Amino acid sequence: MEEKKYYTIIVFTENQAGLLSRVVSVFSRRHINVESLTTSRSSMPGIHRFTIVAHVDEIMVKKLVAQLEKQVDVLKAFYYEPEEIVYQELALYKVPTHIFSNSTSVEKLIRSHNARV
Repeated sequence: MEEKKYYTIIVFTENQAGLLSRVVSVFSRRHINVESLTTSRSSMPGIHRFTIVAHVDEIMVKKLVAQLEKQVDVLKAFYYEPEEIVYQELALYKVPTHIFSNSTSVEKLIRSHNARV
């Protein structure tokens, strides 16, 4: 039996009503828990992107991608292993401006963590 990993599945689709439930039903029929699901517009007009993370083995992720590509409004589906993914975090903080004008310690702290203002 193969080792289970967290695979990231990317699905490009047309924007159609009911497509989200059809995509999720591919996972629920196989009793696979979706760890994360994000939908957004892609850089191409009229095309949307689903980013799905699931904890499965490689055989199952290949079956899932093949099943997703059979859906009518799905254009293409891909899967990636954890080593192939680049993660980036973003944080927004609200800081009063008088803190910056009175002290340079805040600026030093920001620079030491390669952050931007």
